[in-house]
Amino acid sequence: MKKLLLLSVVAVTAFSFSSCKKDWLCKCTDNTTGATDEWQLGNMRRPEASLACDAYEVYGEDCSLEKG
Repeated sequence: MKKLLLLSVVAVTAFSFSSCKKDWLCKCTDNTTGATDEWQLGNMRRPEASLACDAYEVYGEDCSLEKG
């Protein structure tokens, strides 16, 4: 029983660290000119950063999210 409890505590701790807020970098490349732009997205969870990065996408640009 103690092993199960310890395993549960370890799993919850690992999950809480994986969902921490982090700094992200949004890189966008213009498909026509090949020019790139970068934006720092600080202190966000991945889903929030992904939505923010998607907001930078304009017609003809592809954006990607990376850990910053």
